[in-house]
Amino acid sequence: LLVDDDSPIPEDYKFDTISVNGNHAVSSYCYDDLMDMIEDCKARGLSPVICSSYRTLEKQQSLFESEVQSYMQQGHSRETAEKIAATSVAIPDTSEHQLGLAVDIVDINNQRLETEQEDTDVQKWLMANSWKYGFILRYPKDKTDITGTIYEPWHYRYVGIEDAIKIHNSGLCFEEYLGLAGKVDVDISDVTKTSTKKTTTTTRKITTTTKKTTTPSKTTKTTTTSLKTST
Repeated sequence: LLVDDDSPIPEDYKFDTISVNGNHAVSSYCYDDLMDMIEDCKARGLSPVICSSYRTLEKQQSLFESEVQSYMQQGHSRETAEKIAATSVAIPDTSEHQLGLAVDIVDINNQRLETEQEDTDVQKWLMANSWKYGFILRYPKDKTDITGTIYEPWHYRYVGIEDAIKIHNSGLCFEEYLGLAGKVDVDISDVTKTSTKKTTTTTRKITTTTKKTTTPSKTTKTTTTSLKTST
């Protein structure tokens, strides 16, 4: 299921959520594989921290409206403010986090959402192994002209183990894999996303399982027109 500005979440898309460490939640489709991945990462002596996961429509609306208001206070009209806000916060019903299948994971030693996150030990391990658990790095560095989103070395999307293996082996991004790749005519050379927000972490022992699931899929034609972040 591809979700972006031109392909909003279908009204009939339903799923159950499961709490993760009491602070976050994800879709039941990906819970077991996510827990396996996190626990295996920890078993290597690393400390991954989930800093963002499932968001309700109301939460996404609140985040977007807050961003809009901040630009309106700078003197922009609402129409202009909404356009600017959409470059940093996903329009409600177009965020992957609303699917319950996306998680932002950082290293406990560096919890800033910036490109340097790729240099942390946690990200090095996740980038090399997440596909084994059904997750893909959703917005790769060399695919920004296709995804329309800046490089985010913290945002992982669950697509199911079978599809993740194929995507990993092919070197394709999600849009290319679905046959919906388009080019974005935007200069991204100076585009970065930085956050100084820190997260707290809790420890919980999870017994790993080997349940393997795949997500429902839906192919929707899309044309990306602007570079954005996936918040």
